[in-house]
Amino acid sequence: MKAYKRIVVIFFTAFFLCTTDNVKASHIDAGYITYSHVTGNTYQVSLFLYRDCNGISPPTTAIINYTSSCGGDSSVALTPVPGTGQIVTLSLIALPVVTSCTGGFALGIEEWEYTGLVTLPVNCSDWTFSFSTCCRSGSINTIVAAGSQSFYTETMLNNLLAPVNSSPAPISASVAEFCVGNAVGWNQGCFDADGDSLVYSLVCPKNSNSSFLSYNPPLSCVNPIDANPPVYLNPVSGQISFTPTLTQISIMTVRVDEFRNGALIGSFENNLLAYMVINDLCLFSADNNLIVGMNFIDANQNGICDPPEKMNMTSGVASVIGQTDTNYAPINDNGWFFCVVDTGNWTTSLGAYDSNFYAVNPSSMVSNFGSQTGQTDTVKFPVQLVPGHPNLCVDIVPVTPARRGLDVTYRIVATNVGTDSITGDLQFTHDGLLTLVSSIPAYNSYTNPIIIWNFTDFAPMTSLICDVKLNVPAPPTINIGDLLSSSVIINPVTTDVQPNNNFDDIRHEVIASFDPNDKWVEREIIYSNQIPFTEHLDYLIRFQNTGNDTAFLVIIRDTLDYQLDQSTLNILHSSHDYIAVKRINNVLEFQFNNILLPDSNVNEPASHAYIAYQIKPKSTFGVTDIIRNQAAIYFDYNAPILTNAVYTEAVMATGIGEVSSIKPLLVYPNPANGKITISAKGLSWSKAKISLYNTFGQLVLEENVSQKYNSEYTLDVHAFSKGLYHIVVVEGADNRYSSSIIIE
Repeated sequence: MKAYKRIVVIFFTAFFLCTTDNVKASHIDAGYITYSHVTGNTYQVSLFLYRDCNGISPPTTAIINYTSSCGGDSSVALTPVPGTGQIVTLSLIALPVVTSCTGGFALGIEEWEYTGLVTLPVNCSDWTFSFSTCCRSGSINTIVAAGSQSFYTETMLNNLLAPVNSSPAPISASVAEFCVGNAVGWNQGCFDADGDSLVYSLVCPKNSNSSFLSYNPPLSCVNPIDANPPVYLNPVSGQISFTPTLTQISIMTVRVDEFRNGALIGSFENNLLAYMVINDLCLFSADNNLIVGMNFIDANQNGICDPPEKMNMTSGVASVIGQTDTNYAPINDNGWFFCVVDTGNWTTSLGAYDSNFYAVNPSSMVSNFGSQTGQTDTVKFPVQLVPGHPNLCVDIVPVTPARRGLDVTYRIVATNVGTDSITGDLQFTHDGLLTLVSSIPAYNSYTNPIIIWNFTDFAPMTSLICDVKLNVPAPPTINIGDLLSSSVIINPVTTDVQPNNNFDDIRHEVIASFDPNDKWVEREIIYSNQIPFTEHLDYLIRFQNTGNDTAFLVIIRDTLDYQLDQSTLNILHSSHDYIAVKRINNVLEFQFNNILLPDSNVNEPASHAYIAYQIKPKSTFGVTDIIRNQAAIYFDYNAPILTNAVYTEAVMATGIGEVSSIKPLLVYPNPANGKITISAKGLSWSKAKISLYNTFGQLVLEENVSQKYNSEYTLDVHAFSKGLYHIVVVEGADNRYSSSIIIE
């Protein structure tokens, strides 16, 4: 039996990898105008616009105004170039992605080109071609009132000095994304067909021919991004360099002046849009290589992922072995995995499959990068089911905390991890003190406290999810620290090849206030008589959007303790689609792209989310060792929220009885540096003994208590050294309670 319990399920959703964030732009924020000489005073004028595919539709025509001090004002309607609207590659690498331009969730940007002929009536030194549209995206967070500002761009031609001239043209797109903390080299140099001299400078973006945009201080036109080192534009090459320090969306305008024989003959303004992000793109740089892997159920056994065959929805890791290093890449619930490697040869294989159940062919693949960096290689693993192996598993997820007088929601997740379709039922027995409120889907039968759902032809590699809402009674029926016991079983059990995972139970502690962004580990104490410890440690990270708007992107970064065996990592379940990436320095990253998590003021129940995984300690984990974990949660472009730290420690057995007979104590505050309060369900303190043990199993305090009818006891621990301690309370012959506390 496990308090608060683990989640073991494979969430089957057809979801492709997103390479970028999901902040939505409304309108056009990048673009420029070029011209090329045709004959006489006739020029082909081209307008390039960049639009977010989640925003407005592109214009059917684009009106260009052209004016001068000596030739008057006029306009021309440009039309789209056939085949325009191509998707822009935002990063240096091409990962498998379905963008918003093609029905997916990843940020998708299209480049639209409009063109037309303009015949200027006279030669003049200041012909200006301009385009304007309303409005810019409100998601730009470096500009004052960005959402109410117009997009404006212009290009100048001096055909008095240079009647035959074509403007410079940029050699790269005007939109890109960059990783926070990584040095950026963004080439915004131009090609000039006439061989004229070009000079680059940063100028203020405009919203009309005479009005400029304002940046949020301390940013400015020449320092438009939070960066260290700051933004620098090489005036000769057009190369922009900086290292972003914050996630943000910013615009900047590069003016390119064109000189011939020392005289200014033209200029154009390139309006740029830059996304500073923290996501899977940031795995990769020119200094390393990337292996992109996929595995899928190969139903027709042809080695190709044909529709309607789907990406395999398993968990576990892929091992990537080099000459001196071994890496482990978590397999996402959509079948993809990613691993950053160095140069040389790397052999990739899947460790997530029992060869008795599945056939993987090829069993391994080699990526040969030689001495090169900045390369990607895609490896594909067809998986075939071996019939005759029924295997069901089930788990209970505490979606919300248990609080007195309020509702608690449990998610029961059943998964067919075998190779046969199965007919059976799912039986959930809730704590007798709880009252059923609702069930989604509707149950087939309910005899308090047993809820039953029937299923037929439960297919392999699919899941059945049942959400149960129950009401927790108010005091005095339920008190803080009480444990609510519930269990679940999935049938049939007798024919199951692994019947031990057909059961699950949970002892859910009733709490008062809580932090909605928290982390939990199943085991805080491992006793010496349980070592070597060969079971998984189960981790649960919960988070809630308590802001004032919908969250589009949530990223969780969780540092794996060095005493955890990464080859045993298993991502179990999540509330929403996610991408898991194993980064350097033992950082495990979960990306919830386009999560659309509502804020708690609008929809409190839907504002919660979670991710769960399991991993085993290394075989060297022993007495006095402590495994520490803490997660950082990023909501969109805000600073991270740190969860509580969780600890698992190996301690000497105290000899007070079987571990399984010990009941949990409620100890707070924890960590503590002064007095602590101790309580537990059924503990009356009429005749109790408190024992405090250090990490070596040594008794450092023993205190007898006789305070009949008290519900709690206060203990002063300020005199003890910093560290993790184990508290044991014995009352009578059969009542034993325990917990751990960190003294700071």
